[in-house]
Amino acid sequence: MFRSARHLQALQPLQPLLLRTTSTLHTPAITKTLTSLLSDNDPSHTHKSKVQLSRDFTHIYTKILSDDEKLSTLRYLCDNYGADTSSLSALIAKTATSTTAALSQKSAAAIRKLSTPRYEALFSRILTDVPNGMETIVSIRSDLRRLDRKAELKQLNQDLHQQLSQWFSSGILELRRITFDHTPAAIIEKIAKQESVHPVQSLDDLCARLGGGMRCFGFFHPSLPDEPLVFVHVALMPSLTSSMEQIAEHRSSGDSDGSKENDAKAAIFYSINSTKDGLAGVELGNFLIKRVVATLQREFPNITTYSTLSPIPRFRKWLLAKASLTDEFGFENEMEVFGTQAARDAFLSILALDPPPRDATQALINVLEDSTSPWHEDVQKAAVLKPILTKLAARYIAVEKKRKRPVDGVAKFHMNNGAELFRVNFAADLTRKGLAQSYGLMVNYRYYDSKIIEKNHSAYANGVLILSDEIQELIQK
Repeated sequence: MFRSARHLQALQPLQPLLLRTTSTLHTPAITKTLTSLLSDNDPSHTHKSKVQLSRDFTHIYTKILSDDEKLSTLRYLCDNYGADTSSLSALIAKTATSTTAALSQKSAAAIRKLSTPRYEALFSRILTDVPNGMETIVSIRSDLRRLDRKAELKQLNQDLHQQLSQWFSSGILELRRITFDHTPAAIIEKIAKQESVHPVQSLDDLCARLGGGMRCFGFFHPSLPDEPLVFVHVALMPSLTSSMEQIAEHRSSGDSDGSKENDAKAAIFYSINSTKDGLAGVELGNFLIKRVVATLQREFPNITTYSTLSPIPRFRKWLLAKASLTDEFGFENEMEVFGTQAARDAFLSILALDPPPRDATQALINVLEDSTSPWHEDVQKAAVLKPILTKLAARYIAVEKKRKRPVDGVAKFHMNNGAELFRVNFAADLTRKGLAQSYGLMVNYRYYDSKIIEKNHSAYANGVLILSDEIQELIQK
């Protein structure tokens, strides 16, 4: 493992850790390793030895340390190799009282250096010195997000996020189409395993998703050429789609002669998945959609509609919580739930109870949650529930906010990306997962041309949601 007797001697204190004894970060061994690696003034360490130190540290961190030890390692980095705040404060105070322009310019460079956390050098060394170094850095950020439950290491997380945003900028990423015949099997397997929105049911299902009338695209980074960082499934449809059943029928019927693709008028993005938790917050999905739209526009000029068919993952949970609360966080009255007295009366009429229940909101929840008599299998119940649920879903997405942003994460993603909240679709996904998430409701977010997308994005940045006339009518009921 070690390249020289001298290096082996320098790292001998690490041996207990390598043998998985009860060591922690604060042992002299780990402290010495990090100090040696991040020191700029130690003449005993050549470039070659520092390369090996980088690789040794990476091996220990990724292969040997427990989660607790990893967290301690990250804390140690923050405590000892963050920005030099004491020197920075002294220099800023000195610069503020200086009247010499040359001194101020010189101090500005020093301020920039002191403001840069010293642990950034560790990540730079890992990136350049370690095979698969980028993968290691992404995994370290994933550990931060997973282990730092109290946000003690918020600054380190933010710094790594900023670095990764630069390293994974859209200009560096490669867009690839995923096909069953031309994509390596290992990548296809990862696509299948990491599909979380609509899990793959079988090999035939996977083939259909990658076949004619369909498209799958992924972003790849040069440092991770076999890792799809984010991927999207697209259905090339004759018109705007309102249910997953329509997409399933479309892809299962095949397109051997290419007629479906040639006749397509709408591109429906029905599943987008990020595969690396360490890249959370790095703008990959929005860039992917825009790149895919541009690619499809060149290939299929007849396609004029670009839209998603998106889930509402937490709608059911939100509705159950609102209905169960009687304080200021719950519904104020039944009209807030049903919209109109006519809708409330129509709902109560299908219960055929005499006398009707006093609490219509609780009765609604009971019907929706009744597994012995599923409401979606009863045509009369479904017809009555449709206006109630679509109104509630529109309110959840467009009205319920936190810090002037939608509480729904999918809405936040697409509307920040410049899409319009276009339509709520009833009975759009009646799978077990679709019912458990949103009582089967799904949403279309529409993407228009680049100028409108940019205009919508700017409006969203200022706290304004772009809503279709249909959505505005729903939330005003």
